[in-house]
Amino acid sequence: MSKKTAEDKLTLNDLNQLREWVDQMYWDWDRMSSSGQETLDKIANKLNLETIEDDYVYNLKCNNCGAMTCAEKAFFYKDETFCEDCCPDGYGE
Repeated sequence: MSKKTAEDKLTLNDLNQLREWVDQMYWDWDRMSSSGQETLDKIANKLNLETIEDDYVYNLKCNNCGAMTCAEKAFFYKDETFCEDCCPDGYGE
């Protein structure tokens, strides 16, 4: 593998290939750490790609702190809704 020089630039073909690779990485979303997910979303945003977050609808209110959350991230416990930062005591027991 040869080293690239400072004069080397990303071609349109390189950019399209990079976008394809980033898109494919979303298949491993559930296996990524939260930091990895955040980094992938940042890269996707820079490449103007749709992210997982773009599909979430934040239309649920947390019963504990009042923050808005979505069904994909919320905790539902004893007929109440909690955001991802307010996991209720006793949840999962």
